[in-house]
Amino acid sequence: VGSNELLFTFPVINLAKWAARADELHRIAPANPFAVVILAQLACRATQASAQSRLVSKLELAKLLKYWGYDVDQRTGLLRIIDSLLLLPEELDNDFFNTLTQIEDEQTMAYITSIERIYWQRHIDENKQGWLEEGLSKGEQLGQRHGAANVLQTLLQQKFGTLPDWATDQIHQADTSTLQRWAINVLNAQTLQAVFEQ
Repeated sequence: VGSNELLFTFPVINLAKWAARADELHRIAPANPFAVVILAQLACRATQASAQSRLVSKLELAKLLKYWGYDVDQRTGLLRIIDSLLLLPEELDNDFFNTLTQIEDEQTMAYITSIERIYWQRHIDENKQGWLEEGLSKGEQLGQRHGAANVLQTLLQQKFGTLPDWATDQIHQADTSTLQRWAINVLNAQTLQAVFEQ
């Protein structure tokens, strides 16, 4: 009886190398949401030591989404990814939310932001604190996965056209980190299959 083996191979993407190509990412970002995701990941790495710098980077990316011409649905999905990558302390999260409400429309602001999570955490009964935090955590994870799946599907459709059922199935079954990895793969993939193989 022979054994079965399944082998996956994929190239490793070095984010540090993309840091030197930030100007290129900014040039292609208006037409390539994956460039926005990489910019957010680079900002996350670059601002680990300074929450104030992270706030500035997060606001800049949020403002650029509108400037680059992304529609409401695209901005919503990308803002969820940016929000999940560039986490801020509570007081700076308040600043981010207040500034964002001045530059964004109501439809985009309808997504569940980190400031809304903080608001609900402050105003619950102490006896329900643990239950709510667990529920919010699960909801946040589902929201991040759903947002990442929507962004990936949109990008794949823009690059490769209508998606076959097998691709949609893989997207719906993947976790958030896998979806983000596939999103980065789209930058260099020449075929739809290559996005998922890498």
